[in-house]
Amino acid sequence: MSSIDLAETDIVNELFEFIELNFNDFECKGPNFSSWWWGKSWSPYIEACFIAWGKRLMSEQKIHSIGHSFTHSNITDFMERIGHGPYDKNNKFPDKCFDVSWHGSKKLILALEHEETTRGNSGSTVENHLLHIFEEIDKLNDCKAKFKILVSRPHLRKLPGRKDTYPNAIKHFKTEIERKLLNLEISSEEKWIVILIGPNNRLKPNEETEILFCNYTWNENNLVPVDTEKRLKVKMNEEYEVRKI
Repeated sequence: MSSIDLAETDIVNELFEFIELNFNDFECKGPNFSSWWWGKSWSPYIEACFIAWGKRLMSEQKIHSIGHSFTHSNITDFMERIGHGPYDKNNKFPDKCFDVSWHGSKKLILALEHEETTRGNSGSTVENHLLHIFEEIDKLNDCKAKFKILVSRPHLRKLPGRKDTYPNAIKHFKTEIERKLLNLEISSEEKWIVILIGPNNRLKPNEETEILFCNYTWNENNLVPVDTEKRLKVKMNEEYEVRKI
């Protein structure tokens, strides 16, 4: 098996390009902000990127196997729709506890967690979303892997000390994730990547916005950008469909 030689920028660019290429198949549609942005989970889309990429690396004999643990069965329809099917949810890759994982013959190469759960005992809040994210960080920290990736669409409701906008939500989540990571013992051999995604503003028919794709890596003390902030321009049409432009 060949060794896998990837950088943080390769992972960030692969996911952004996948979202950019397939965004119109994400079915973002609805007459209000909640329905078009939060109407469907992004789990199948994020997972599909790393499964399809992993399959290419397997064919090149650069990784040994793929693990996939999913909760959203519509990944089957999505992967077929974008030309990466068939994907039988009843005969998936072996479950390795992470949303998606790549394995060498004897070690874990990549572990991905996509987290956008917001509900808890006190309802759908920023605090509950962060608690779920921290649980995923703990899970990632309990394993040894070359790359550990966390992807999320930050929740937006009553941001502490900030106006409720997605740029502010991304800043708040980045700060809180930094505080969490500072309390962990993280090996210098591991590369942590955090990707936070959110629209720049709300939309009405015939309006445009940009979806922010903010990407960071851990440098022992804080999260620093992997690459320049990436943006995907989208527009809502008169049928309330949000499409890439």
